[in-house]
Amino acid sequence: MEVFELIIDEKVSVWRRSYIKIKAESLEDAVKDCIENGIGNAIDIIDSEYLYETEEYIQQDEFDNRMTTEVMDKHHETLGTDEKS
Repeated sequence: MEVFELIIDEKVSVWRRSYIKIKAESLEDAVKDCIENGIGNAIDIIDSEYLYETEEYIQQDEFDNRMTTEVMDKHHETLGTDEKS
């Protein structure tokens, strides 16, 4: 049996926590804006961190059957994917 050295890229989902400042008429409006636009309307992003312990693999059927895994050689040439036509 041979040993192969490969690179594998996998699509994952991970939560990001952002500390922001946002202008709004009320706290309720600020919360609604964050839910609808994420950090898009923030006037200042104080800090942001990925919550790596929340990482989950995305299954193809959860991602419209688009590619979620790509296998490459050490030269970053694609050898195969799980993409469905």
